[in-house]
Amino acid sequence: MLLSPRRMFFATLLLSLASLGTAHATAFYIDATSGNDANTGTSPSQAWSGLAPVNQHKFKADDQIFFHAGQTWVGVLEPHGSGTADHPITLGSYGEGAKPLFKGEGADATLVLRDVSGWTVQDIAITNHGGKNDKHIGVLIHTKHFSFAIHLLRVDVSDVNGELAKSTGGIGIVAWGKDGDPAHFDDVLIDHCTVSHVDSEGIWLHVTDSELRTYRNTHVRITGTTITDTGHNAIYLRGTLDGLIDHNVVRFAAAHEHGNAICIGWAKHTVVRNNEVSETGVNTGDHDNGAIDVDDGAVGAVVEYNWSHDNVGGAVNVYTQPNRDCDAVGTIIRYNLSENDGIHVFGVHGADHGTAIYNNTAYVGKGHSPRAVDAGQYTHHPQLPDGILFARNVFFNEGKIKFEWRAKNIMADGNCYLGKSPDGPPADAHMVKDKKLQLSGVPIRNRSEAGVYRIPSGSGCGPLLPALPNESG
Repeated sequence: MLLSPRRMFFATLLLSLASLGTAHATAFYIDATSGNDANTGTSPSQAWSGLAPVNQHKFKADDQIFFHAGQTWVGVLEPHGSGTADHPITLGSYGEGAKPLFKGEGADATLVLRDVSGWTVQDIAITNHGGKNDKHIGVLIHTKHFSFAIHLLRVDVSDVNGELAKSTGGIGIVAWGKDGDPAHFDDVLIDHCTVSHVDSEGIWLHVTDSELRTYRNTHVRITGTTITDTGHNAIYLRGTLDGLIDHNVVRFAAAHEHGNAICIGWAKHTVVRNNEVSETGVNTGDHDNGAIDVDDGAVGAVVEYNWSHDNVGGAVNVYTQPNRDCDAVGTIIRYNLSENDGIHVFGVHGADHGTAIYNNTAYVGKGHSPRAVDAGQYTHHPQLPDGILFARNVFFNEGKIKFEWRAKNIMADGNCYLGKSPDGPPADAHMVKDKKLQLSGVPIRNRSEAGVYRIPSGSGCGPLLPALPNESG
């Protein structure tokens, strides 16, 4: 069908408007060896040399900023300008060699994205080593109002030292308004990055106290990322709605101060799925130091298909401080595999309501004696958890397991204990105890081996059997 001249005019106008965001996009190049800050920066032969021209320029949608591979810059990288979700500004590398390295050398933060939107940062490396009593951050993503579409892809952050404070470390996402003005993010993605040897946090989202209860930060996802050796927590999300923490590997969290590997607090409908967490708190005793912690103010958290092993403080904890109006409500813990975790497998303490623990698998090896469930008060406060479902969990026990049940409204049903019988399990109308235990290849070395924990035929366990971490896709 032919368009009328009037419709043709408007169709052409719409196409023109749609292309405005890309018509003037520019690629910029930075070469520390052969570049010059007096150049235009718009071609490899006209590359800039240092960080100053990058920090002084205001970039636009679809602009690209390329740092030469295999080279190093010292100082703070703080570019300006915003893209859009569909037409982001991209910062990355060009040429052959290792990822471009940015060294903060004791700066407050090495890479700063402040009050900008529509940025994709990829394939670079960050360090920030300075005085140990200072506060340092590798990557700081900060908004005082509203920012969206901030993506970090394959970014390596390491060697960030300093004071063991919760607002320092590897990658900080900070929504911090001024004078009561609310601040929040939408669409923050950390994908296949690495964070290693940082104090204090690995990756964290921090909000003002007044914003904790609003759950305004949306579409925050941390995925495919490896985090190793953090002074305190490895991942800590607060003030989020529908956050997703999935397919990450965390080792040696809380290496210098008690904490947890993956922690969520004041977050609504967070899903923690398909992560491997190990060796949390091996150097700092048994206070906290769990693989996954559902903390104050968490509502509707789902913890599923995770593989937890050798964590001092247990696999999954729901710990909430009473009398602070920050109860944890409706936590679901299911389809997880725990191997040789420390003082307990599951901990439920304080102002927790409606916690469901079902269809999980746990292996307790020789010489280990954890509590299968440790339920009771938070420190010395008398308030007890209210409402715990403990159903269809399977324990392969070659050590010694026991229970500490001090909670209200407990329901246990269909739990299965293979090997040595537990000490003091809760009343369970369909409990299965079977001393026959034939296992080989345990503890496992990778997720693909989790099939060794399939329920043996004739065990009587069931009727609905646990799914293992590698079966969830």
